[in-house]
Amino acid sequence: MNRPCLWGIPAVLLILLSLVSLPARALDDGCTTLSGSVQLSNVNSNISTATSGQILYSSSHTISYECTRGGISAGDFQTHMIFTTDFRNLIDLFRQLGLGLNLHITETDSKGTSGTVDITWAQILKNIATPGKAVKFGPVRNSQYQAGETATLSAVISLELFVDNNFKNTMLVKPISGMQIMDLVSGSSGSAKRAAISTSGFNLRLLPDNLGTVDISPGLVSLGHFYITDAEKKSGSFTVTARQQNAANSAFSVALRIKFNAPVGMSLTSDGTAVLLKNTGDSGNNGLQLSIVEDESGKKVIFDKDEEMGSINIGTSSSGRTQKTYHAVLDKTGVPVTGNFQVSSTVTVTYN
Repeated sequence: MNRPCLWGIPAVLLILLSLVSLPARALDDGCTTLSGSVQLSNVNSNISTATSGQILYSSSHTISYECTRGGISAGDFQTHMIFTTDFRNLIDLFRQLGLGLNLHITETDSKGTSGTVDITWAQILKNIATPGKAVKFGPVRNSQYQAGETATLSAVISLELFVDNNFKNTMLVKPISGMQIMDLVSGSSGSAKRAAISTSGFNLRLLPDNLGTVDISPGLVSLGHFYITDAEKKSGSFTVTARQQNAANSAFSVALRIKFNAPVGMSLTSDGTAVLLKNTGDSGNNGLQLSIVEDESGKKVIFDKDEEMGSINIGTSSSGRTQKTYHAVLDKTGVPVTGNFQVSSTVTVTYN
């Protein structure tokens, strides 16, 4: 018996089933990190002189990443950032301390397209109030990239930590752990692939002027008489000691800088390493010069310039101290002129 209809129906059904079972391939849009670590240095700020709007710390960092454009439903191809919970907690700490943070971002792609945006403290506070909100910072690249095409991107992120209006003038030493601060996505609607941007750990130190004291011993270095027939240099040693004055809420180490200020009314040599001396009451140089030499390295100090003094360990009791020995060295620059002379220099020690 010829029954063609029974053979035709199964064939049609098999074709339909085959068509339905083929999955549609979605565009693999989103961003991935190439280099996303922001290395932050310690923030050591003088709170005694801080005024509203003053920048306490600034730095710039370059990150790199790739973003792939999605389909039409993904919207504009434009880099957005999504702040993390850890970053929101850090912002909350800044707010409690009366500090603020501004971001300045310049993004560039491998095709030469670039754009710059400023994200102010007020905008950051507004954005973190809505967890997961995407904040745009890159230019729209719809005309440069087709759906499914990948852009290689880099961004220079500049940070400014500043004094806000409600600044708390209180000494604080707080370690901040490294954290992931944001995710980068390829559009305002987000994406499954996200480029993670992280920071290193750093220390936030808000320090007063009276953190320590400086002692010079002896305060007067007497070199005695210098005869015009003397061929040798004359020198005398002294020690500069920096001492902790107030206890900190947690122990830390901070680098110190020392500066020997040039005496008023006297000239320096061209390299700034010696003072050209004058006899009392005379306007001209007396043929002698005075230099300050580090005991350990033998290096001459440059006047009016900050030099490294070493680090001091600040403790929870007023126990920190560090010291450095120097030599005041007197020698000839020509034929000495007889008479009396003296010279003084103020020494300034600051934390770095």
